[in-house]
Amino acid sequence: MNEVIKRRKSIRSFNGEKLSPTDVEKIKTYINQREHIMGPFGNTVSLDYIDYNGSKDAVKIGTYGFIKGHSGFVAGVCENTKEALVDYGYVFEKLVLFLTQEKIGTCWLGGTFTRKNLNTIIKPNENEIIPAITPVGYKKGKRRFTDQLIRKVAGSNNRLPYNELFYKDDFEHPLDEQFEALELVRMGPSASNKQPWRLVVDRNTVHFYIKRNENYSKALNYDMQLLDMGIAMCHYEFGCNGGKWIHSKPTFESDEKEYIISYRLK
Repeated sequence: MNEVIKRRKSIRSFNGEKLSPTDVEKIKTYINQREHIMGPFGNTVSLDYIDYNGSKDAVKIGTYGFIKGHSGFVAGVCENTKEALVDYGYVFEKLVLFLTQEKIGTCWLGGTFTRKNLNTIIKPNENEIIPAITPVGYKKGKRRFTDQLIRKVAGSNNRLPYNELFYKDDFEHPLDEQFEALELVRMGPSASNKQPWRLVVDRNTVHFYIKRNENYSKALNYDMQLLDMGIAMCHYEFGCNGGKWIHSKPTFESDEKEYIISYRLK
């Protein structure tokens, strides 16, 4: 899966072809297997495949023109809590990587889709939200100018320096040594490419912290950057040769960073 992480790109322009019955079945089978929809904190994410057949009767899920030619969507719900949102990001990124492996295009959408019509399909409970969705389909041969512009504005190809994201023992000592699992985290997508993850390597344990951007995603009434932490956790786990998620908050000061979880290597 490491190579899939390295080559995965957001697809906003699809070729308009419907997904094959085989690919639709792959998606439905995947999202109905418990091991695929449970996060490190133990929350189960409910996912649905929504077909879009382009007919006048199809339920429209607006994307403000960002997405064209898709065959359908995958969407899900979770409780609007810190741990549930982290688990959603973790589960959803695993799905995205699975779809990439199967040559099905995807694009994380958090703030650029209309939730009203989607709520009539999924019907979240009062304490649940739809944090993010992805269109699915087959990639169009050439990117639209709009796609290129979006990537440029978001700085999608730019990543923060290694020594601003990863530390040794505490936040006073930037990490010099390179590890593939950490580079996979660094390569991960994040909302507006903010890259809020900060990791501290403490011998055989890695501590995950979030450094939030003030007021980011405030209008959405949920903490979108917690999804980014789930993505980072997903990538790190794939890059390791085994371990487990634990709660082991260090005692050192963390300034404006908030502890999320730790991963203990075997």
